[in-house]
Amino acid sequence: YHLANGLQVGQVGYVDTWALGGTAIEAVPQSYVLSKDGILVKAVLGEQSYGQIEQNIVDALLYTPAQ
Repeated sequence: YHLANGLQVGQVGYVDTWALGGTAIEAVPQSYVLSKDGILVKAVLGEQSYGQIEQNIVDALLYTPAQ
């Protein structure tokens, strides 16, 4: 996907916490699960299995903000 769309791939050495909504990077790899509205649903530290990634996607799709 990255190559087909001309995106640069590389290791992130530093990301300003502003870009992540105030969330700091605490481990590598670290994944962020966002809702379709761009709300941070979950931050996952460390590697994940395919099943965990799949469940995170489902969680993001079903996410509804607290009222």
